[in-house]
Amino acid sequence: MGDLFFYIAAFVFVIALIVLGAWLWRSMLERGVNLPGNGLFKAASQKRIGAIETASIDGRRKLVLLRRDGGEHLIMTGGPVDVVI
Repeated sequence: MGDLFFYIAAFVFVIALIVLGAWLWRSMLERGVNLPGNGLFKAASQKRIGAIETASIDGRRKLVLLRRDGGEHLIMTGGPVDVVI
């Protein structure tokens, strides 16, 4: 009977350590502490840049309208030099 009690107590102790470790890990992630696997529980950050529209000028060159932080930029790519218009 004593051995059974010892094994049950050891099992409960190990489960309690796992729960405590998970709780500490999660609380550190919520505070922003940089831990391995930090991206597992964080929400995806809002994108700051995106291509709004593209238009082909000829076979090589394209116009690309980009939005960045609320501002828009028109870029011509594909020629000898990319140009911000």
